[in-house]
Parts: sequence; structure tokens; C-alpha cells
Amino acid sequence: MVFRFFRAKWANTLIKIVVTMALFALLYYEVFHREDAQQLSTLLLKQWQTSDWWWVLITILLLPLNWLLEAIKWKKLLSVFCQIPLLRALNGILAGVSLSLFTPNRIGDYGGRMLAVPAQYNWYAILATMLGSYAQLLIILGGGLWGVMYFLNHYSDWPIVIYNGFWWLAFVLLGLAYFFFFNIGLLAKLIKSLQLPRRFNFLIHYLYKVRHFNSEVLSSALLIAAFRYLIYCFQYFCMIKFVGIEVSLVGAFSCITAIFFIQSSVPLPPLAGLLARGEAALILWGHFSDNKMGILAATFGLFIINLVLPALLGLGIIVKINVLKSLGYEHQTIEDRLNIRNGNSSDGIHASK
Repeated sequence: MVFRFFRAKWANTLIKIVVTMALFALLYYEVFHREDAQQLSTLLLKQWQTSDWWWVLITILLLPLNWLLEAIKWKKLLSVFCQIPLLRALNGILAGVSLSLFTPNRIGDYGGRMLAVPAQYNWYAILATMLGSYAQLLIILGGGLWGVMYFLNHYSDWPIVIYNGFWWLAFVLLGLAYFFFFNIGLLAKLIKSLQLPRRFNFLIHYLYKVRHFNSEVLSSALLIAAFRYLIYCFQYFCMIKFVGIEVSLVGAFSCITAIFFIQSSVPLPPLAGLLARGEAALILWGHFSDNKMGILAATFGLFIINLVLPALLGLGIIVKINVLKSLGYEHQTIEDRLNIRNGNSSDGIHASK
């Protein structure tokens, strides 16, 4: 028993060390070690000393609302299976941001949110996260299609027949995506009917649980996702104004939504996605301004505010918890089992209501 205790303790410590080192190494390499890091930071500091400093202040003030809405959305979806306090949901969200920075397609986000629920609800946490990401993706694709078409119509020399054909095809596919979102149980039945190998049975079992999500819960998740999207777009607009790029609100939002649309199509971790977003930003914003450093500084600054700062908070949360216990790999005491049945825990994210 003592040996098992120390083995689990060392395993927890090792996991936390690896996560901390991986996060700081990637932040250093992708953020501070990039060739133009000095120029970007100098430009941002210079702009902060001008009368436009309040634009970045608005961006920072909107940060808590952005992630609070994501916590509310996830809590709403998770409530179909279990109830957790909003603060615990927010802690799980921040832990997920920390892990997702260095994992492909934000896979680490699932791991972080699993830490916010009792171990027996881990798969339900993943299911709620998947559905929440689906809702957010629908909003990004819808807004992005509008942005791409508006941009092509007003700022591109492409033949009109090309993007008109693309318009109809894209919205038919988007309509199908919305149909399956509000009929998610039908999609689960289709997957279950595929007769997949037995080793996938447990995944199909949990996936089939999506039939418990009703239209009210799904509509709420979609509405919250839309509010998050508007906030994030407005934050980007504020950063563009902060670096001194003059552009109309409609023109700016067409660029911003198109950039998010492009980024959502690239299955890369956010740190690598920063490069893809920067390249897309240079191409699209280049129609309004030749201030390349300002364009990159706005993208870089938004990344620091909306992802790096929450990731550092999330890392602090991960360091404080018993990771193995949260993931169900450590045997729990009788007292812990009773606490979990009551919806409480004294460990880490599992703070009492």
C-alpha cells in the first residue's frame, strides 16, 4: 500500500513536470524565439504609449467573459449527465486550454476537462466537449462563409461564377451539418448501424448517449457559441484598431471571420495555428493596409491575451490537482467514494460547491 502511494505520487509529479516543461518550451520557441518577436513586442509597447491603448484594454476586459461563456456552454451540455459548479467547469476549461496548446487539433482540451469531473463521468465530459466544439464549429463555419463570400465579392478579382457556385455548395453542406447537430441521435444511430469491430463497442456505447441531448440544450449551446464568436471577432477588431490599421467595421469583420474560417480548417495545435493564422492575416489584411508588422502584431497580441494567459492559469490548476485520481487511475478511499457520490471532492478541481 505504501509503495503504491509513493508510485502514484511520483507519477503525478512526473506528469506535472512534463506538462510544465512542454508548455514553457513551446511558448518560448513559438512566441519568444520567433525571428520577429522583438519587433512585434516593440511595436505593441510603442502603441500602448499612444492614445489607442484603450483598444487593447477592451480586449483584455473581454477575456474573462469569453472563457466564462465557454464554461457555461460546457456546463449546460454536461448537465444532461451530471451537475458541477460553474467554477469547477471554468477550472476544467482553463486546464484544457493549457494542455491544448501543444496537442494536435486541441486534443488536450478533452484531457483538461476530464479533470473537472469525477472519474466515472470522464467519458461524458468528453462527449459534452465534442458537442460543444461541434456547436462552435458550426458558428465559425457560418460566419466564415459569410466573411469569405463578402471578401471575394468586394475585394477579389475572382470570376463571379466561381464564388457563386461555391456559395450554394457550401451552404448546402452547412445546412446538413446543422441538421445532424439538431438530430444528433440520428447520427449516433447511423454510426451504431455500421457494425464496427467489437473493440469500438465501448466508444459506440458512450456516443449513443447523445440521444439524451434535446433541442433546448443544443439551441442554448449554439446561442452561447455565437456570443463567444462575436466577442472573439470584436477582440480581433480592437487589436487591429490598436495597431493603427484603419478599416471599416464590415470590412474588418469579413477579414476576421474569413481568417477564423481558414484556421478552423487546419488541424494544428494553437501554437502552430498561430503561424497559419498570421499568413492568412497578411494576405487578407493586405487589401486594407501594407503595415505587415502591425497585422502580425495584432494577431500575435490576441493570441497572447486569449490563449497564453488562460493557459498559464490552467497550468496552475493542473499543478494543484491529483491528475491520476481525476482520470480514474488511482484507487480511492471510502471517504473519497462517498464524496464523489455526493458530488463533492476535496482534491484540486473537485472543490466542494
